[in-house]
Amino acid sequence: MIWKAKWIWCQRRRYNQYNDAMVTQKQFRVPAFHKAEVHITADTFYRLYINNVWVNDGPARAWPEHYSYDSIDITPYLKKGVNDVKIIARYFGVGDFHHIPQQAGLLAQIEIMTAQGKVKTIPTDAAWQAADYRPLLKNTPKASIQMEPAEFYDARKAEKLAFHKAAVLFSAEAGPWRDLTRRKVPLINRKEVAFTRFLSAQAVDAPGDYWCLPFRNLLHPHRMEANRYVHC
Repeated sequence: MIWKAKWIWCQRRRYNQYNDAMVTQKQFRVPAFHKAEVHITADTFYRLYINNVWVNDGPARAWPEHYSYDSIDITPYLKKGVNDVKIIARYFGVGDFHHIPQQAGLLAQIEIMTAQGKVKTIPTDAAWQAADYRPLLKNTPKASIQMEPAEFYDARKAEKLAFHKAAVLFSAEAGPWRDLTRRKVPLINRKEVAFTRFLSAQAVDAPGDYWCLPFRNLLHPHRMEANRYVHC
């Protein structure tokens, strides 16, 4: 694998914030082609869409010293002409039983084999547009010690995204992620299942004010594992 892509993120003062999410996008034109593939990874999570169609969630679990990337056949998702790719990336900023986060980062490289036998490459770099993904609320508690911060989504904020040039953090081989290796287990799949019938729905309310204080992160900002017994 010859990487031309860079590790990118939305512009930040610090790239190790708790439960940090961003969205990045790129529009590109594709000539006649017969095959396309994307190589992609992130610290800690990514969700890939092409032309508004979900493609994959990842990456696979891996140690930072031997980090994993996904190689995905995206031929069915592309079309001749203008295409759009969107990636939602999320940095947990705290350990769970599956990851040891290092810092926020996303790496992706699209490779398209044209009808003329040439390879067209679209790598993540400063030409991508990125925005703070505000609909995913930051200050949420961990779902459990074994899991990442809970995912609270506020759809009212989905149309208020401010896109700017993505911040380039490292070249592919630099940064805290080493020995980039292709995923060795099958990709996640997702099958739609229709409801049998609709029973009822209710609107609920939780009056009052609530706060989530990640005191372990505040007291021990350099501890990333999931050990809940670290305390003062």
